[in-house]
Amino acid sequence: MPQNLLAIHGVIGLVVCVGEGGKILMFRGDIYSPIETVSPTTGTLRGVAVVSPTEAWAVGDEGIFHFDGHAWHNAAPGAKYEGFTCVWAHPDAGVWFAGRRSLMNWPRPGESQGGLLVHSETPFRAVWGTGPKDVWFLAQGGILLHWNGTGCDAERLSGDVLEEWSAVCGGGPDDPVYVVGPSGFALEYSRETGRWWEISTDTALVLTGACSDGADSLYVTTETGLLRHYDGRRWRTVAFSSPWPRWAGSREGLARGPGGLPIRLPEYDCDSGQPRSGLDI
Repeated sequence: MPQNLLAIHGVIGLVVCVGEGGKILMFRGDIYSPIETVSPTTGTLRGVAVVSPTEAWAVGDEGIFHFDGHAWHNAAPGAKYEGFTCVWAHPDAGVWFAGRRSLMNWPRPGESQGGLLVHSETPFRAVWGTGPKDVWFLAQGGILLHWNGTGCDAERLSGDVLEEWSAVCGGGPDDPVYVVGPSGFALEYSRETGRWWEISTDTALVLTGACSDGADSLYVTTETGLLRHYDGRRWRTVAFSSPWPRWAGSREGLARGPGGLPIRLPEYDCDSGQPRSGLDI
């Protein structure tokens, strides 16, 4: 049975896609040639975070899974009861897992101190950060939490309560933070002023994913398969996949076809915004 890809993330040297049925595709080096690896689960994988070519994490219906550079392993069998749906990892901040019932931080592999588990009645939808003292959690109902290293500040985002926000992202620790989702507009948080600003998205489409590589640079995916870029002044469509309804996104790549079938997408340089070649998935 075809298996859809639901999430993608990577660093130089390793990009990982995960999806239904425990499917895991890995891209290594400079050649975009997917390697279908042995998966430790048959349950749907919903989120992935790559730290280095020898470390990656994935979460899904059956728990938490870790790649050690050689193979994938079930890192926490009991975690399947927590309903984790998203993950973010950092060399200095450990790994943050968020889902339907809880929020959890694991220390770096090999460290015995640290860690945190918070139970929540509000499901989390996304997690992103820049370091140990700057992690953002997007929860259902338009609730956004910011971890500052010792605790969380929470606020409710503007917008229609019936429309959910989909993703939170940013560039570096001094760059703006973006939240996207409902049709028509996105939100930009200025770290300098501590204020939120509404940004028109120049489309009525729902935004499903986002990434940013710095100030005045936001990439988003739409429910109809468009990849759009905002440069601080205007929006433009830089790639599209019209036959299919949805893409999963990160700066390192974007992909989703019917049943995870191979598709070819234009690959764009995030700095110049110009096409470079193509991406076979």
